Amino acid sequence: MSSVEILNYLKKSLGIIIKRLEETGILTVPPFTSNFKEFKDQAVGAGEWLNVLQYTGTGQVEEFFIRSPNTNFKVQVTVDGAVVLEKTYDELREIQQNSRDISAFPELDENGDPTGYYVASIRNIPHAVSIQIKVQNTGSTPTTLPNIFVKYKTLGG
Repeated sequence: MSSVEILNYLKKSLGIIIKRLEETGILTVPPFTSNFKEFKDQAVGAGEWLNVLQYTGTGQVEEFFIRSPNTNFKVQVTVDGAVVLEKTYDELREIQQNSRDISAFPELDENGDPTGYYVASIRNIPHAVSIQIKVQNTGSTPTTLPNIFVKYKTLGG
């Protein structure tokens, strides 16, 4: 028996076992709840942090999005108690070409002209225990962030 045949046999066998466990109620897939949090025209003072999301439990951030009138902001993501990302807009823009889950770019209108806003998005952030996402105004004057949202799933509600 070749290794491919063995893998196919195991896959089929495991599928049958999992199906029987689900049918008997021994194995259940826990429900995930979809959540959405949005901020509109949020004022943030110079040097201040805005707490966008703080959640304790298991889940995944599907997308965090920010639209700003300038590039003077930093995003900090803390997963399970450890800071896993702390980047300015310029740093996000620099690394976006190497990541499917990070985007940062000047917003363009339907004609391809700059709107004067800057967008950043971070996607697919799983967490087992907790997650926190914060945004800091790194500028020297207050700013108003017109759009911030986070779409996330939580285990069991």
